[in-house]
Amino acid sequence: MIKWLLDSFNNWNEVEKENLRAGIINVLHPLQGMYTYIDKEQFKKYLEQKQKENDRKETLSRDNKKSKS
Repeated sequence: MIKWLLDSFNNWNEVEKENLRAGIINVLHPLQGMYTYIDKEQFKKYLEQKQKENDRKETLSRDNKKSKS
């Protein structure tokens, strides 16, 4: 049970790190509840970066398929 709980916290930390890279900030306030702030400029940069990474992966996979044929 403790291992599962530690894994859950570690996974949550990984998600929060990725959200921060994307410009998404989650705030948990004891009186006001939870709310989310999104930095639009940072989020656009993050999406462009992920798109470039995906394009590179697709290009590499296409090149590998062509060379194998």
